[in-house]
Amino acid sequence: VEPNTKKEKLSDVLKPLIGLLQRSEDDFRDQVISYIVNKFDYKLSECYNPDVGQENDMTQEISGSRVYEDIRDFARENITGGVFPEEKAFPRSSIFENLNEKNTIVVDGFLFPDEDTIDDYCDYGILNRSYCNDCGSKDIVEYNFISHSADDDDIEAMYSYMEDIENKTILDIGSRIGQVLYYGYLFTKAKRLVGIEFNQNFCHLQKEIISKYKLGDRIKVFHDDVKNRTDILENVDIITMHNVFDAFVEPEDMVENWNCIISTIKPGTMMITYPSIQDSIKSFEIENRVDISSLDEREVEPLDKEHIELHVYIKK
Repeated sequence: VEPNTKKEKLSDVLKPLIGLLQRSEDDFRDQVISYIVNKFDYKLSECYNPDVGQENDMTQEISGSRVYEDIRDFARENITGGVFPEEKAFPRSSIFENLNEKNTIVVDGFLFPDEDTIDDYCDYGILNRSYCNDCGSKDIVEYNFISHSADDDDIEAMYSYMEDIENKTILDIGSRIGQVLYYGYLFTKAKRLVGIEFNQNFCHLQKEIISKYKLGDRIKVFHDDVKNRTDILENVDIITMHNVFDAFVEPEDMVENWNCIISTIKPGTMMITYPSIQDSIKSFEIENRVDISSLDEREVEPLDKEHIELHVYIKK
């Protein structure tokens, strides 16, 4: 049988199955996908690996999306809200001016991607929307909700700015739950995806997910300070950083981190950051101590005017 005929026959088989899954309830759809994986001892990446070929295009989005959502559910079960208790998240950065542990709840943008999800958790009593500003009174104040993680829109925008990522290595500094890495694995042809995470609990959670969903052939995560991993920094093509330092480090660490990263990466390396490097160092009043002269900032259009503005830099 000619290859084209094989593809056409596979397409004919897959169309009714995909149609059935799209019309089905989540539980049934999960059961079907789990049955196929377990029945054939199928490595999950083979279901959604873009390199398999054109015949896989029809299943890539639906199976990749299901795995991505399953990862989100698994992570949500293992970390309430999106912050481990030992995290210090409110230092002196002016970006977080007037936010403190009393008036702010950190709600991870990956775990809680929309208002409906937050509403559900408030209804269940897991999260609260308001607090008493003066205990015993009726002075009730709404909490501020912030996220230190990239949400789905952020990640989609990040990958839309990357060019020719096939055979390239992507590094996510401060990878937290690891969603930037999982997205790259499931929906792109990136050769290698690396995470560096300082928090041991987040690193452990990422490694659990990588093992559970068999993503280790292209994803590696390291529990370390980025300053200690110049061996990684000098060998990557693209770096993503979403609010990595501003809520977690002191000014001296900020100076060391930025100077280490900028001086170590090779020419041509792309960096995608939020907030901008300029705003980040300005908020700590260290503009004169961080040398960004070797970076060219590229103008990019935000995917959504109501969403955060990502910043793209290229090392000269």
